[in-house]
Amino acid sequence: MQAKLAVALVCPIIHATLDRCRSFHLAMRAVIRNAIFVSLGVLLGWCLGHLTSQSQIGTPMVRVSGAEGANVETPTPEAKPSMPRIVELVRVKGLRADVELHSALEVIRAEDFRDFAALWTKDMRENVNGNEVRVRAVLDRWFELDPVLAKVFAEDVCKRNGEKDSIPAQYPRNLVAECAARCDPKWTLEHLLNVHGAIGSTLQNSSLMSEVTRQDPALAKEWVARFENTNLRESVLRGYVDGLSKRDPMEALQIALAEKADRETLINWTIASAAAAEGAGIAMQMLEKIDDTPRRIRRPRIPGP
Repeated sequence: MQAKLAVALVCPIIHATLDRCRSFHLAMRAVIRNAIFVSLGVLLGWCLGHLTSQSQIGTPMVRVSGAEGANVETPTPEAKPSMPRIVELVRVKGLRADVELHSALEVIRAEDFRDFAALWTKDMRENVNGNEVRVRAVLDRWFELDPVLAKVFAEDVCKRNGEKDSIPAQYPRNLVAECAARCDPKWTLEHLLNVHGAIGSTLQNSSLMSEVTRQDPALAKEWVARFENTNLRESVLRGYVDGLSKRDPMEALQIALAEKADRETLINWTIASAAAAEGAGIAMQMLEKIDDTPRRIRRPRIPGP
């Protein structure tokens, strides 16, 4: 009787304990399941958000018209480079201006250069000195995009009567002639050699011949021979020796040493050009080749490194 009573008392306690354990396990399963679902949701949301952001970065913004696009921000389009702005940048010094000029020349079109001749004013020409690199960059780009119109401009500039021009006034023409020779050496020799006897025209011939020699030494040598007995020989020979000294200094020196009328000037010019291109070391080597320096040649002062 007592055993039955004990069993009757214990059984409800056991059932209650089992029910609590079962409820705990069910609750833990639910918690674990929910935690897994939440983690998967967070991970999926992050992946979708990352893909969306990448898609927005790679896709250009489109302008939306109408009321729907009233509050939509659109990127401001970059201003198309203009030739007046490019000419202005030629005279502006600084890294920022150089970067802007470089970027503008990369995207400029051939038709944009049609205004350049009108902008080649006296004020512009007077600011060439000290800005040669920028001016060369603009002219080289023009010859690259539209060589026909650029040659018309070069011929007009270089063939103007320079009898009364000072050397500084002639300097911009020399720069134009150099750029033309860099683009088309043969055409430049045929169209831009100046037959006037003024100092300015002499410098122009020397400048373009120097560039022709750097581009095509054989062509330059042929044209120097053409002017053997003319009044142009001195100017084209100086340009030839100057250009050759940047390619083969020793050969240029031999040509200078073989001259009689303009020997000392050519030697000094050759050594100075070689030193500017390759350093004082090559100049000292060239001086060693001159066997009559004490008697006839004034040794130029070569600055140290």
